[in-house]
Amino acid sequence: MSQDYTGEDLSDEDHSNEDFRGCDFSDADLSDAVLQGATLAEADLSSVDMSGADLAGADVTGADLSSADLSDADLSNVDFSGASIDSADLSGSSLDGATLSGVDIQRSDLSGATFDGAELDGVDIQSSDYDREAVEEQAATVDLEG
Repeated sequence: MSQDYTGEDLSDEDHSNEDFRGCDFSDADLSDAVLQGATLAEADLSSVDMSGADLAGADVTGADLSSADLSDADLSNVDFSGASIDSADLSGSSLDGATLSGVDIQRSDLSGATFDGAELDGVDIQSSDYDREAVEEQAATVDLEG
């Protein structure tokens, strides 16, 4: 059953391995939160502040992360399949080993983000701020659109 966390302050809290499938976190503060292995599939994470958060190994398949602040977050081994990350701030984040295949990352800030071993097949990255050469060197699979 999905819950509504709209606008709530959950910063610095540990929610590792919890199931938040389909929950609404729009405009919530999850900065520096620990969400390792959490399930956020189909969740509304639009305009959420997850700066500095630890989402290592989380499942965010099909989630809406548009306009989210994910700067300096640990997003390693996160499954973003089918998610929308349009106009998000991913600057300085670690996307090492993440699955981003088929994800919309248009107009996002990817400056300083790392992609070691990430899967980037069919990623729509139009108008995003990133170093294409660095991304292509680091990623396991790459097929960028845009």
